[in-house]
Amino acid sequence: RPLRSRRTVSKEYVGMNKLIILGNGFDLAHNLPTSYSHFIDWIFKRELKSFLVKIEKEKNECLVGFNSNSLGLFSLELKAPYKLDYINIKAFVDSLKTINKNYFLSIIELLGNKGSFIFSIKYSNHILQQFVASTNDNWVDLERLFYENLLRISNGYSSAISIEKLNSDLEVIKRLLVQYLREVKSNKEIAVDEFFKDEEDEMASELVDQYGLETKSNHSQCLLNFNYTKTYAPYIREGLLSSDRFEYVIDIHGSIENGDIIFGYGDEMDENYKHIENLNDNKYLENVKSIEYLKNDNYSKLLRFIEDDYFYVYIMGHSCGLSDRTLLNTIFEHKHCVFIKLFYHTKKDGKEILGDNFKDLSMNISRHFDDKKELRRKVVSKDNCCPLPQWND
Repeated sequence: RPLRSRRTVSKEYVGMNKLIILGNGFDLAHNLPTSYSHFIDWIFKRELKSFLVKIEKEKNECLVGFNSNSLGLFSLELKAPYKLDYINIKAFVDSLKTINKNYFLSIIELLGNKGSFIFSIKYSNHILQQFVASTNDNWVDLERLFYENLLRISNGYSSAISIEKLNSDLEVIKRLLVQYLREVKSNKEIAVDEFFKDEEDEMASELVDQYGLETKSNHSQCLLNFNYTKTYAPYIREGLLSSDRFEYVIDIHGSIENGDIIFGYGDEMDENYKHIENLNDNKYLENVKSIEYLKNDNYSKLLRFIEDDYFYVYIMGHSCGLSDRTLLNTIFEHKHCVFIKLFYHTKKDGKEILGDNFKDLSMNISRHFDDKKELRRKVVSKDNCCPLPQWND
């Protein structure tokens, strides 16, 4: 609801609490290879390595057919119309080592049944198969894909996969994701100190006066991290996040340290969600984020923070997709949320700026508001926002 003007506040009431939301774009800004395409590359390259090791063990044999399935996601199958020696097969596999998601399928299509080799992929993980075949490239879309499959199964539209298999496929991806992220190391240090300064945002101070908000004199900050990594940790060590005003650091989806991560779907506002609940079958709720949040008190900490006093939001690297709609709606439409400031990503060719994703972020955020007047009042205009610094700026 719109804030109503109150009496003019006394001088000790300056500014308000700050909620900082970190998403995968924050990791990417630090040159961490944490996008879904990075993960897919790791999966395929690891499987190719296993493929080559297996060939190495049998290099004294002439091979007609060969397959590998070390990860439980898919099998790589290599066949030839006549016997080929190890050297030729090794050369073929080596030629595929530079694969990535964007052109891996085109390689398979090109080489599929031409020349001496028949090379194919047979997927055993339904979610991975669908996602690799799509044009999407972020975690939210993967979680959305899981939810769409869940809906098809619940409505009896899918005979290709059961709810048990769908949940099992997601568990395999979660396990491999934790393993991959534990191997990721940052090789760049960048200075983004301005994000975590103790000084008040000028807009916060202005709005306190404009609306006559009676805020507390001792303001606090909350860092709400949606990543499984803790890229913010160096800022804490360096003292940028260790002031008395910094009350909570919340890894809302868990972390790779203990391996217990939350990865699923979190849009209870979707019109189809009630149908899933009414099935009265808990298998359909196993990977719903709201249920997973009950495993610890992180969600309760967040609620305590936003209930405590007026606050403003900084969004750094979070796409604000539908997979987190329930949680983000709770924050954005809360009566204490005064404004939302976006740190958008600029697309560059060298030093030339080709565009940015501010409009996409704005459209994504709009889906988290039932009250569009609140959307227009709270989301800060682009001229008062700024790009998210990158490691190579």
